[in-house]
Amino acid sequence: MPRSKAVAISERHLGLDTSAGYDRESVIAAMAEHVSKTVNVDRLLEIAQVERSCTPVLPPSMAKGNKVIAVARDEAFNFVYRENIEALGEYGRVVFFSPLHDERLPQADMLYLAGGYPELYAEQLSANSTMREQIAAYSRNGGRIYAECGGMMYLGKTITLKDGSVYPLCGALDLETTMQESRLTLGYRKVVLNGFAAELRGHEFHYSRISHQGESQNIATVKNARCENMATPIFKKDNTTASYIHLYWGEMRQAPAMLFSLETV
Repeated sequence: MPRSKAVAISERHLGLDTSAGYDRESVIAAMAEHVSKTVNVDRLLEIAQVERSCTPVLPPSMAKGNKVIAVARDEAFNFVYRENIEALGEYGRVVFFSPLHDERLPQADMLYLAGGYPELYAEQLSANSTMREQIAAYSRNGGRIYAECGGMMYLGKTITLKDGSVYPLCGALDLETTMQESRLTLGYRKVVLNGFAAELRGHEFHYSRISHQGESQNIATVKNARCENMATPIFKKDNTTASYIHLYWGEMRQAPAMLFSLETV
């Protein structure tokens, strides 16, 4: 397609602008108009069709519809694939909560702490000590948690910002992250969890790094798009699983069962 300023997407910290005030709807409308002038959409859809099964294989312990899954969603945690939420909906009822603003953790069988920008809201997240303590207690008591990237950082003990300020976080995992002396980590990832043959797909995109890593075990083999081994761990402590990797569940609908139902190591 020819270039057009009207379809340029605003960027900010770590990529696309996800702020509430950004008028993304007008950009989407401009994209639709621009594409319609230069692309044969019907032909594109025709040649892009693939056969796929949408029926997940669910273990008895995760029968469809019998779980409540609480998903973190607010200004600090807003990077999550829509397909991941849809996949969770096949296991039960999805509810949303805010680690920034809510005072209480909702009653749930599982917690999903998705990616986002905890470093931009570190002071507010740290100040909400009630929520931090409830999530830590949920983890200590065997609650099932899956966290990725920003969610993983939030589960750690502290986060250090570029200016050196340190903020305490949940402490559910014995790790600390920092924005100092960091550089971009970016790329596609292939993940095989210990005890499972299926390969999960995802990506890493972060400037932070782990400055302290405790005794949480790595439970996966991770490779990049060229099938080279990567050092990125998938942490597991009791029933809490966390990683820097954003996993995409659209083509692996049983992923929640694998991530939330791993036996305690």
